[in-house]
Amino acid sequence: MSDPQAENGWLTRDVRSFGAVGDGMTDDTEAIEAACHAQQGSVTFPQGTYKITRTILIDMATTGRIALRGSGATIRHTGAGPAFHFIGHHQGSASPDSVVPEVYAQSVMPQVDGLAIVGEHDEADGICLETTFKATLTNLLIRDCRHGIHIVKRNRNVLINGVHIYHNREVGIYLDNVDLHQINIQGSHISYNGGGGIKVKEGNIRNIQITGNDIEYNYGAGGSDVWFIAGRIGIREGAITGNTIQAVPRPGGANVRIDGFKPLSPLKAGLLSITGNHISSQSINVLISDSRGIVVGNNTMTRGAERNIHVTRSAFVDVNHNILDDNPDYGGDNIGGIYLEECHDCTVQANTLSLPHGGTGERGGSIEAVRSHGINIAECTLAGPKYRGVWLEDVQESRVSGCIVRRTHENDDLIASITETGTSDRNMIVGNLVHAGRDEAIQTAGAHTLVAQNVTTR
Repeated sequence: MSDPQAENGWLTRDVRSFGAVGDGMTDDTEAIEAACHAQQGSVTFPQGTYKITRTILIDMATTGRIALRGSGATIRHTGAGPAFHFIGHHQGSASPDSVVPEVYAQSVMPQVDGLAIVGEHDEADGICLETTFKATLTNLLIRDCRHGIHIVKRNRNVLINGVHIYHNREVGIYLDNVDLHQINIQGSHISYNGGGGIKVKEGNIRNIQITGNDIEYNYGAGGSDVWFIAGRIGIREGAITGNTIQAVPRPGGANVRIDGFKPLSPLKAGLLSITGNHISSQSINVLISDSRGIVVGNNTMTRGAERNIHVTRSAFVDVNHNILDDNPDYGGDNIGGIYLEECHDCTVQANTLSLPHGGTGERGGSIEAVRSHGINIAECTLAGPKYRGVWLEDVQESRVSGCIVRRTHENDDLIASITETGTSDRNMIVGNLVHAGRDEAIQTAGAHTLVAQNVTTR
């Protein structure tokens, strides 16, 4: 074994110096483990394929600070569990006052860079992070595993940048009942993962940023491309921004899905932004339930087979300035549109919908609010709704204003532009430009609903 070489104050160790062969057939587990446990510093993997048969446990209380660097080398993982499991022992928050000196000395910022990890066992995972502080994962390919990156227990300040998480059986990046504040997932390809692309399951989550990624075709086993499931503590304070998110329509599927914790009040998912994304091709593009304080704005969406945006049992949701375009170049008979049920104090503003097909001849429309109150539908453009533009069913103290609802040559069977029905009352339908349908252009049910200053054309 040769002596490790110093590099910028760190010790650099080549796994071949510890007996690793890298031919893809020799079991290199013990050699890699020995390199990781020699002394803190960088462990390098020259080009080659390194077979391991069990998890390489990196307990940073023992190894000290460590970085794994690969330059494109492949880890062929034939055992169960993660290829690399980092344990960092940080029990504080992200506040500098909570970081003990031992964390800076022994376990701050574990790094993995430039490796490909290929799973060859049904229960093989890529990388697991546990109680880490400032873990940094970059320039990776993780494929054919169960979970790509699995984050558990308490972690703070995780960075995942420039990774390819591809064709894993379950979840690409899985935050599993974690206590985690500050995670950034950016500039990555996360695709063809059967149980979901990025999945957050319960735990305590604050400050999650998912930015500038290509997140595609994570639709098997009921998964979603991005899926937040809130628990008793909640998922709050984050953004899903500037991504391309698309899949294939599947029953019950959604590109972006946020599930609050239904049994508890106040609602446990919220203070989230879904902005500036292209979202396409699922049963529902954005599905939100039991949540509060969410902005869905400035996105382009298409091919929502059932709906573009579906919100239930939620409050203070703002859906604004989205383009919901059933573009004929893409084909298909998509329903699209916006649906709100059992919601209050929500805004649907300045959205543009093309050929939305929501509802049936008997009920429903392209923008629907059902059993809700305090709903503000304003300045939306609905071009070519199939049955009705706006449908209010059992809705009170709400407003439809400044909207344009018009027939197009692609769809000229409009029944009504705006319909209020059921127990709806004490609403305002004012200042809209609407086309007359087969029935009246505006239909109302409430004795105290104000209908004023609308313009009807034919």
